[in-house]
Amino acid sequence: MKTLILIILVVVGVLLMFWPKDKKVEIINLPLKIEVANTDTKRVKGLSGRENLPQDAGVLFIFEKPDKYGFWMKDMNFAIDIVWLDETGEIVHLEKNVAPATYPEIFYPSAAAIYVLETNAGFFGTQNIRVGERLQIKGL
Repeated sequence: MKTLILIILVVVGVLLMFWPKDKKVEIINLPLKIEVANTDTKRVKGLSGRENLPQDAGVLFIFEKPDKYGFWMKDMNFAIDIVWLDETGEIVHLEKNVAPATYPEIFYPSAAAIYVLETNAGFFGTQNIRVGERLQIKGL
């Protein structure tokens, strides 16, 4: 009986060590609270169906490999800005003020990206962010 309990404790301990944890991700040079979409389910859902996004928030989509990932406004209720970033955090493409009425149009970047950041429409304009700039992503 003691051996069985010991084995169970060891297995639980090992599982807890490797259990995926939600990491806190931040973009150091932008005043944003970041939500992470790093699974297929979270990436597909994105901001769809939400009524709004807090002004100081954004969603960072993280993919397994660089590619030209397309985004659309299916089931969206508000306009957003979208930036695609490469592995170094450099902005390779930017779409501003993408409205829900653009659905079913799909927006693609001009170059491969591994991260995509969505914010409220106008955010990147107020921060004076442009293609070619690098965002510092911490916590990945």
